[in-house]
Amino acid sequence: MQLRNYSPGTINCYLSSLSLLSRFYNTSPDKINRVQVKDYLHHRITKGIYSTAFINQTISAYRILQVNVLGRDWETIKIDRPRIDRNLPVILSQSEIKRILEVPSNIKHRAVLVLAYSSGMRLNEIRHLKPKDIDPERMMIRVSNGKGNKSRDTLLASKTLSV
Repeated sequence: MQLRNYSPGTINCYLSSLSLLSRFYNTSPDKINRVQVKDYLHHRITKGIYSTAFINQTISAYRILQVNVLGRDWETIKIDRPRIDRNLPVILSQSEIKRILEVPSNIKHRAVLVLAYSSGMRLNEIRHLKPKDIDPERMMIRVSNGKGNKSRDTLLASKTLSV
């Protein structure tokens, strides 16, 4: 997976999924067949201990094990991947946002909150932000190696600079 440039987080998720599957059957993952995977997923769904991400990750992890690691032909698992719920986000009022942003007394903590809220950057993107990535003249922020190792530009709010 590293050779295919998967992120460390994805690799850990896939390994964890295969580990759970292996423990469920108390056998090595390379000895688990397609029918067993389907039964395992059905068990998890009927017990209510699943999420759409979990089902999709398990199927993807099993596929990578079969195709890329063991060199076997891929037999599709005849189980529909669940649709991801598309819930609308909770929209906070301006006064609620203002109260949240005023809570931290530490200026660094406040700056991180304001930056995250105003730019829409993810926590990991903020953690890796460097001063050279901020362009106050164009009011832009360069996000390098964001989710999926993609770079992008996002807006820099004028109020963020004053924090």
